[in-house]
Amino acid sequence: MVTQLFREPIEDHDQVLSEGIDTAFLTTWQTYGFALFGAAALFFLENAVQAGPLVASQPAITLGDAGVSLALGITIYAEYVRGGWWLPLQLLGAALIVVGVLALSKVPLARALSSKDRKPPPAEAP
Repeated sequence: MVTQLFREPIEDHDQVLSEGIDTAFLTTWQTYGFALFGAAALFFLENAVQAGPLVASQPAITLGDAGVSLALGITIYAEYVRGGWWLPLQLLGAALIVVGVLALSKVPLARALSSKDRKPPPAEAP
């Protein structure tokens, strides 16, 4: 159901583009929907980055991007996740990604570089 809901507009858009790009591209709703969602994504990304240090927002952005990509692939493009003996390997890979992203966000150097009250490095004596 969800796949069909998204597949029809994509096929309609492809058909319009194959007929001619002169004004057809500007007369379809998908063009404006893409622009609207792109602008909204940019707005939310800017707010997330400006709300605090990069160390706080970057793990959520990194994990959220992968999660949304997986969800869109399964629902819109009718992709499937392999089962059987592949499933434990996929879950292990996803867990390692989560652990790695969270571990990198806790590295002292990353916290020091992103903190607002950074102190300049001590000057070396000649």
